Amino acid sequence: MVLPRRACTHPGGCDKVDAGGGLCVGHGGGKKCRHEGCTNGYQRGGYCRKHGGGSRCTVPECHKVDAGGGLCRGHGGGKRCTEPNCQKADVGGGFCTMHGGGKRCSHAGCEKNSQGGGYCRAHGGGKRCTEPDCTKMGRGANGKCPDHGGPAMCRAPNCRRIARGRDGFCMEHQSETVAPSSDQSLTPHLHPETASFARVTHLETILFAPALPKVSMTTTTNTSASSYIYRRMLLQIPHHTSIWRDEVCLALLRSLPSVRSAHVLGFRYGVSRHNSSACFILRGSMTSVDVHSLLAPLQCPFVVLEEGLIDDVILTLEWTFHVDGMMCMGNCGTTVLNAVRAMPHVQRADIDFEKRHLIVHSIDGNTSSFLQCIEAIGFSASKISMMPVPPRVRYAVELTHGQLITFGQTGVLLQSVLEHIEGVEQIVLLLDQNPSEVILVGVFDANEVAVVSTTYGLKLTPMLQARRSSVGDDDHVCDFGCGESGCPKYRTTMAHTAALAVGWSVPGCGMTFGRECTCGDACRCAGCPKHNPGTGTLGAPAML
Repeated sequence: MVLPRRACTHPGGCDKVDAGGGLCVGHGGGKKCRHEGCTNGYQRGGYCRKHGGGSRCTVPECHKVDAGGGLCRGHGGGKRCTEPNCQKADVGGGFCTMHGGGKRCSHAGCEKNSQGGGYCRAHGGGKRCTEPDCTKMGRGANGKCPDHGGPAMCRAPNCRRIARGRDGFCMEHQSETVAPSSDQSLTPHLHPETASFARVTHLETILFAPALPKVSMTTTTNTSASSYIYRRMLLQIPHHTSIWRDEVCLALLRSLPSVRSAHVLGFRYGVSRHNSSACFILRGSMTSVDVHSLLAPLQCPFVVLEEGLIDDVILTLEWTFHVDGMMCMGNCGTTVLNAVRAMPHVQRADIDFEKRHLIVHSIDGNTSSFLQCIEAIGFSASKISMMPVPPRVRYAVELTHGQLITFGQTGVLLQSVLEHIEGVEQIVLLLDQNPSEVILVGVFDANEVAVVSTTYGLKLTPMLQARRSSVGDDDHVCDFGCGESGCPKYRTTMAHTAALAVGWSVPGCGMTFGRECTCGDACRCAGCPKHNPGTGTLGAPAML
């Protein structure tokens, strides 16, 4: 006759088997790990799994715990997700995290996974930084956030893994930064292929590019040359009263000049929200100090859950300078424009001569480099402003069920859905034409646009902006009657002739800017290979 085994005698009424000492393993019964100070139950070998006990993965150089079949979970051991064609590990209920397995956040209406304490990270779950009064996520052995000495986070967008190695990426994203990816997914993010950029003649080729490659940012990120700091902030605002509704908070946050875009986290069109708090994603150059100065006087409570830099996106920046000393557009203005346009990374440069303003669009660079370039040609300048120029993507709009596109229905749906995609700054609806179009401005993930629009019965197809037919400077044949079109050869020749007439030096010769000499037979430029070969340094104008 087999006697029944004794049950655990824990006061809470545990029905598990007594493992020794009147308690089950979970309540402290049974043998303990032989490691000094460890109270975990022992496995094979006399130690707990943390200290080397139990079976290990049979894959060479892998020391993780055997989850079943002689392999760890990473190498295929243990139960797998029951979703067809999914090879991820079962985290509970027969499914992986992506397909609904594991515990969910207990906050009303939240479908995210529980990170500890029954809540997701956005609603207070997970470990927090051990530094007093810090509400950011704590990571690593010391339990601190990166700002207080914790491990750095992966630099890849929306990745919360710990960075490994010197390049600032996690193990999963390190392989993506070794070589340019062949991923042709549509994205308006500007990822340059090398550290040196070729001069871009047509701005539309970048602003309306359907796909741009992702490459290693270790070759393009230059901290010293960074002029605009692009940040991402996750903000939580409790709804203690009916005043702080989502739309009120959004309008308030978007009023900050440093905020480029603001979105409700987890927004669902047509679904009413009755939550006790809401989370907002902010993008721009704002800091927690800026948000505090905005919300504190209004007695609006808030918590900054996450704050970090987005340093894997290179934006087009627009500088405006006031240039002193320009006497005319034909000579002085052209000299400034040619000098600035010859700088690396510059896409376009224009002058508002009435205001003496120089406007420069550049993918990279800093203020001091432009000021030094202008001063090197004999002018002084001061910076007026600098701001990012976000990319633009044009989409053709179609309904998946072939219905009529209207402003009252389709327009409201598009506006409501697209404005909550992270990074979208501006939406332009062109629904009264054929085909109907929408223009999105901002630094966003175009794959997310495709997924979200399909969910609501919309099909957005990227369109290419047709280039304006124009004749390049190198192909243009000047007939000295094209001054209004801005021909450099015409302007430099006329300026040179006027300078010769009054006895000035000649700063406007086309040879100075890498073109052929435009002086004619009266040329006195030292070193001119056409008129005065071997008389001086190439490109240095002579005094009359």
